Amino acid sequence: MAIGSAASQGGPARGEPPQTLGSIRFDTNGNVIGETLNATPQPVQQGGGGIQTGGAANDAVASLPTDDNPNSLYQAAYQYLMSGDYKAAEAGFREHVKRYPADPMTAEARFWLGESLYGQGRYPEAATLFIDTQRDYPDSKRAPENMFKLGMALEKMDNHDVACATFAQIPQRYPKAAPAILKRVADERSRAKC
Repeated sequence: MAIGSAASQGGPARGEPPQTLGSIRFDTNGNVIGETLNATPQPVQQGGGGIQTGGAANDAVASLPTDDNPNSLYQAAYQYLMSGDYKAAEAGFREHVKRYPADPMTAEARFWLGESLYGQGRYPEAATLFIDTQRDYPDSKRAPENMFKLGMALEKMDNHDVACATFAQIPQRYPKAAPAILKRVADERSRAKC
């Protein structure tokens, strides 16, 4: 039995341009504030998109907590990171590190700051931060993963030999690291032909 064409299922036929089926609006915190479903889909216009942030400015920057609670700032930044908003995550983790340098979560915040830079393709900055974090917090619970991400950033910067040397150090320095991290290191060493 053949699968019906997209046109017979209500979608565009092969060769037709994509269509907008509806739109979703979000507030500055990323919450859905309204949605519409078009009964008659409209062709997608070049440069247009179906996702918008609400409010006066469509390019609204994500807001961070203004209270004096390091945990709320950390959690907000972490949520931005998990949602893929690396710029907002970067801002939050930078603010956490700046405002709360003695907080027990600062090592974690620095690791995630490096991740947010890595996620933006800013590999040299990420590598520098991972190096500094490794130096300052060599025994943190994220230290093996931090070192792994340093190797990944170095690999992205075409520093193959240094990346491989970094990967090789992880099981030696952290033999009791989580098995998942050690497997990722082994997989990356194999992939990179170290």
